[in-house]
Amino acid sequence: MKNESAQDRIGNGVRPACPLCKSSGVSLAYQKESFGVFRCPYCTLVFEWPQLSEQAVQKLYGNSYYESWGIEQDPSVREMKKRTFELKLRAIEKVVSPGRILDIGCATGFFLEAAAERGWQAYGVEVNPYAVEQARKQFGDRVIEGTIGSKQLDGLSFDAIAMSDVLEHVYDPLEALCRANELLRDGGLVAITTPNIAGLAALIFRSRWPHLKAEHQFYFSPRTLSDLLIRAGFRVLSLKSAVKALSLNYIFSQRAVSRVPLLTPLASALHSILPVSLRQKPLYLYTGETFVVAEKIRAPGRL
Repeated sequence: MKNESAQDRIGNGVRPACPLCKSSGVSLAYQKESFGVFRCPYCTLVFEWPQLSEQAVQKLYGNSYYESWGIEQDPSVREMKKRTFELKLRAIEKVVSPGRILDIGCATGFFLEAAAERGWQAYGVEVNPYAVEQARKQFGDRVIEGTIGSKQLDGLSFDAIAMSDVLEHVYDPLEALCRANELLRDGGLVAITTPNIAGLAALIFRSRWPHLKAEHQFYFSPRTLSDLLIRAGFRVLSLKSAVKALSLNYIFSQRAVSRVPLLTPLASALHSILPVSLRQKPLYLYTGETFVVAEKIRAPGRL
């Protein structure tokens, strides 16, 4: 039987409550396929409903999840992604010196590589078995298959934790941030990159905004992200628009899974006429995301 859309469920008397403040006054912002994207007028959280089941999540993050990166066909993807991570590491290093760092959702380990090259003792957590296998080739048992809640992390302490394009995927972002707090030493940092639902790109493209995806459970404005971090025991040090290194080759390879209005057609046109060296050259672009660095100042829940 066909899955009911969010509008169908509302018509049948089923309505979501805000996962953060529990308000029942949420409104439907966008309808995407079988799920809706709702906005809370009180805490401003934006969230997907209904959420993906655990079985759907496991299927989504299967071995083919990273095929669209084109790593096998284009070795330059590794250096491109490492350039993005170097930007984040520099921001972290303005506050803390290289020590022990944990990358949540480490994928195949490009962030770990960039961190290790800068003198960090790098650890990673990843749900995708294929990605874990690839990352372990270089980092061994420092890469854990699982989530931030994994018991294998118990007893470890980190100077910094990175969460790049992760917080929007989790079932409970506040719980994830509280767990990050628990794993950090006093004064340790969390560095988060996540789509900005209040950003210019989201306001312009609306339902065509490329970050509106089934696997994204939550969308944050700078306000909601800051509020969550405060509740989880952090002090926001910096919050700004995120910059990513992207090549025309990579944008072209992503066209089937993440089509960006204007940018994808332009990349496709240039892909057919430019030499390989230019197609692989990283361009530093704003991607409609927020990058925030926050410091652990207390345990969660004590204001």
